[in-house]
Amino acid sequence: MKIILKIAVLTALAVAVPSGAYAAKLYKCVSATGRITYKQSKCVDDKQEKVLDHKSDAERRQEAQEKERRLMEEEQAARLKKGNEEAKARAEKHAAGMQQSRQQRVEAAIDGGFTVTGMSKDEVRMALGDPTSISLPTGSSMGVATELWVYRARDKTDYVHFVSGRVVSKSGHE
Repeated sequence: MKIILKIAVLTALAVAVPSGAYAAKLYKCVSATGRITYKQSKCVDDKQEKVLDHKSDAERRQEAQEKERRLMEEEQAARLKKGNEEAKARAEKHAAGMQQSRQQRVEAAIDGGFTVTGMSKDEVRMALGDPTSISLPTGSSMGVATELWVYRARDKTDYVHFVSGRVVSKSGHE
């Protein structure tokens, strides 16, 4: 008998609440005498047994779409993080290769007694020795420090042009 009464009450509530119109909580209340009732509001004097949460189809769809959107965002963030890590690793590898290449070029220039673009003043001194003279311009080129080192030998003169302490060009004439 109790089961039939429960089914009747739940059916009546389901008919009374328009389907999909809104979500309603259904409270199962037990009185002091053991009588069970179902309400849409909290049980007052009765012992509250269970809250049954009824969601509309639209709310279930919306929750599913929100969950799917969050999963997609998490996957996209993971792909972006992986891509950034891979790009960083490639950049570090490239920089290491460039540094090694620069070191090899500078060492070859020092050993051969010539200069290459990017050499520091100390590296030029190791390759060519001290300059015959150093020309400091009266002004700087757009706020950048420039110098011209002159190397004179018996039959030729070489000019090494520095910008911000690095070789940018070399020229000479006989």
